[in-house]
Amino acid sequence: SVLPFLLILTVSSALFLTKLGANSLADWDEAWYADASRFMFENDHFLTPIWNNQYFFDKPPLQYWLTQPFLYIFGETELAYRLPSALAAIALTLITYLWGARSLQTSSVYAGLAAAAILLSFPHFLDRGRSGNFDSLFVFFTTLSMFLMLKNRPALAGISLGLSWLTKGVFSGLFPVIALLIFKGLALRSKARPYQNIKMLFVYFFFALAIYAPWHLLEYTR
Repeated sequence: SVLPFLLILTVSSALFLTKLGANSLADWDEAWYADASRFMFENDHFLTPIWNNQYFFDKPPLQYWLTQPFLYIFGETELAYRLPSALAAIALTLITYLWGARSLQTSSVYAGLAAAAILLSFPHFLDRGRSGNFDSLFVFFTTLSMFLMLKNRPALAGISLGLSWLTKGVFSGLFPVIALLIFKGLALRSKARPYQNIKMLFVYFFFALAIYAPWHLLEYTR
């Protein structure tokens, strides 16, 4: 049904977008990441993050890149720096609803609504979704990757995994890899056609590396 989806979209948008730019950037990492995005914006220096006039490899560059269009639209404001996180948090809430609604053998809108409501009840999730940190974007792509893989869409799932790695790094993104290896390992033992699972995992990792590796190779060879 469209109405529950629109309800989740409306509620999550209200929670994450209302007065998003009202507070100044928090000292520490939110301000660091905003300043690295600002340097990209002002100097058209999009490949390598720079902070405090030094290379800044604390995180890969995806969120810095996604911040650039909002800086063009809204200027160098708190709203622009926080919008990628807020939109990712909204999208994560919607994915959580869809996953919950379709996880049972009989689709249940109520399960989806409950899943989204539980996610939105966590104060830390609300806080990170309204900040310029990388967590919301990372968790969104990680969750989307697992959701797509369980829907037997390994190429799209791999792209999502690669984008999660390009947000916070490969070591932060090992959870979906380990979880899926366990699930697929169990499937290899229980199904008559194990090669299909091997092929899916190959496609999954191929597309993840195709997204993740080029920027790192460019930086390494500079």
